[in-house]
Amino acid sequence: MIDSYGLDPRSLFESEGVTITLPVDSEDRIPYEKIDRVRARAAELSGDEAFGIRFGDYMHPSYMGALGFAWLASRTLRIALNRWRQYIRILNSHARLEILENAELIELNLCVDLPSKNLPVRDDAAMAVLTEMMRYNYGPGLPLASVSLHRPRPRNDGNWQRFFGCEVEFDAPHNAVRLPSDMADTILPSANPRLAQLNEDLAVQYLERLDREDFTGCVRAEIVRQLACSQFNQNQVAEALHITPRTMRRRLQAEETTFKELVTTIRRHLANEYVQGSEMTLTEISFNLGFAELSSFTRAYRNWHGHSPTHARSNPGATA
Repeated sequence: MIDSYGLDPRSLFESEGVTITLPVDSEDRIPYEKIDRVRARAAELSGDEAFGIRFGDYMHPSYMGALGFAWLASRTLRIALNRWRQYIRILNSHARLEILENAELIELNLCVDLPSKNLPVRDDAAMAVLTEMMRYNYGPGLPLASVSLHRPRPRNDGNWQRFFGCEVEFDAPHNAVRLPSDMADTILPSANPRLAQLNEDLAVQYLERLDREDFTGCVRAEIVRQLACSQFNQNQVAEALHITPRTMRRRLQAEETTFKELVTTIRRHLANEYVQGSEMTLTEISFNLGFAELSSFTRAYRNWHGHSPTHARSNPGATA
């Protein structure tokens, strides 16, 4: 894509100490910060405000290795989306796909919890790739209901309307793609359950290897597993990982985070999913997030989102 602007992608990557060799191994990982700087610099040099959404034009699921092939062979779009949500850390350790649904619409929120040198371009690219992935499965006639982008309105917003094929809201609280719920269970022409399962097994194996190398990811997964336990604390998580609390603190510090930061981030994200995307009572949600009392959860939710969980549940989409 970068060379379509007459730019040299190799020099941009080499400026970040990354050497590109062909063919590219789908299991090779480049640190987020380096990719972000290359993307931002390329966008700046291109002079194209629509640089981000052009990622969709160059995207193919096979670039994502086993996860991409499992996606292509999924029986329905719902199954494909749930696979991506489950294994998205293969693509980016800091990304998450939230799926919210009511009787009429499915809302997809693709989020990356890290700063960016060019946030509009990064988020445009993420939403364009998600949309194009769905088109590969469903077909070019994928009927999006609406798209919301957190980015400011561009000078020529027609490029965005044409790419997504629907009305696009700018300056939105968060990034979201919405599609009719009734299309999620349509049997896809490329469905091959056996091939999908074979590739999902490969994705699981890769994620297990990744977790052994990504200590923060291991701690995050253990926090999620233990949150609802009455004995949940830092010591219990360290014990489950067969290390001392001191070693865990040191290794998290080396990866520029802390146990407290991880717990807060996980609780915030799960709270949003549970409040808007589940039928659990607020008391049940509070328990599942490890809060001793509903009042403590309500206080925390208000600090995170500026309003109560009751307000969020009665006003879908209110939470950013």
